[in-house]
Amino acid sequence: MASISSMTPYRSPIFKYDMVWIYHIQIGIWMMPMSIKETVEQCNIILDTILNDTSVPRNIRHAADEIKKNLSNENESISFRAATSLNILNKITNDPNMPMHTRTLVWNLASQFEMIAVEE
Repeated sequence: MASISSMTPYRSPIFKYDMVWIYHIQIGIWMMPMSIKETVEQCNIILDTILNDTSVPRNIRHAADEIKKNLSNENESISFRAATSLNILNKITNDPNMPMHTRTLVWNLASQFEMIAVEE
């Protein structure tokens, strides 16, 4: 029986999974596995988490609500909505009253919005 230290993790010959991006080894390019619609849905779930957390200060919950309304506005392009949402997030990022778990969610949202704005 092989020791644990000599065993290597399984690697797919085609895909290497890394957080949000997928690296296609045979072609040698990075790909986004989610569509923009799926990314927006994921952002809405994160925003709902922030809105329902009573330990989050009201001004941050208000900003999350504003972002959620902004994302649901179908009159603007998705890249414009993502850029506007990113602007709102940048205003609250350095709030000293923000809990650390919420700060992590905000950074995750910012990264998702940056990907949407770049992709469109």
